[in-house]
Amino acid sequence: AAMPNYILIQEKHLSPPRPADAGFPAARRRIGILDFLRELEQETPGLAPYEDLRVDGLEDVLLAARPDVELMARHICAVLQRHASFLQDTLRANIQVVFQSQLDRGNKLCLGYPGLPLPVWLIFGTPVTEEVCGVPFYRASFNLTG
Repeated sequence: AAMPNYILIQEKHLSPPRPADAGFPAARRRIGILDFLRELEQETPGLAPYEDLRVDGLEDVLLAARPDVELMARHICAVLQRHASFLQDTLRANIQVVFQSQLDRGNKLCLGYPGLPLPVWLIFGTPVTEEVCGVPFYRASFNLTG
């Protein structure tokens, strides 16, 4: 099996809502980003291994952190980085990080939020665009050396 990764993707590119052959297969298990971070910080995270996970709400958390968006992004990155080996070696599942807004690669990976590009690159670095079924997504390693 391929190495598990973060999959950064816009919700409208997932299947569902798209037809099965026209989108990235959405993970069945869903968790909010704050719950996900809390689970990771538990001594024994209650996350089932080998089961892909869909993580929602990162965008909202970054927006709510204004004007300290960068601080929040760096905090989230630090938590994820602390648990990189757990994600890689124990959980061994893809983590789909799902966004409402358009991901914009540009020079740095941002969420094209009107009037406020959210600095996703502060968390996930600058992964390259990939495609499946004609829809774009980004794959980032669990080892977030950003």
